[in-house]
Amino acid sequence: MTKEETFFPVDLSSDYVHQEFLMHRNYTYHFLGDLKTDEYVVLESVFHHAMEKKDLATKVYLKDLSTMLELPMKDLSPTIQALADHGYLRWTHDDDGKEGTYVILAKKAIELLENNEATVRDVVGTAISEFGEEKTKELIRLMKEFSTLLVGAEQKKKEKQ
Repeated sequence: MTKEETFFPVDLSSDYVHQEFLMHRNYTYHFLGDLKTDEYVVLESVFHHAMEKKDLATKVYLKDLSTMLELPMKDLSPTIQALADHGYLRWTHDDDGKEGTYVILAKKAIELLENNEATVRDVVGTAISEFGEEKTKELIRLMKEFSTLLVGAEQKKKEKQ
């Protein structure tokens, strides 16, 4: 099979699902340290939120992180747990927990992100350079549009049931 051929040449929907799998599987890229892609994205989101507040010890509530990442809490929690288990985050709550749970970056996370930032930008930047900046922007735009359509189609299906 050549690069141009699809895995499921007759069924476009199956080919799309396969490509999604390849793009979003819990693959650990060598430049992310020991983190899986989803873990890195969550950790980087917490880091950027803390940087915006100019305080790396900022509490980032899971409900806010869920909103930022457009990810349901039930899908976010296992990733947070894995990051906490590996010592990248401290996951806790205030008093009785009525305000919800939050995470704080651990020193290990800050060091990893600061050390890997240039490498990640270099690797991804190289791919963007080869693919083309305009094509990358168009790809991202199309991915967002298609994702919105998928969510809408799924919602319509649920409503019919």
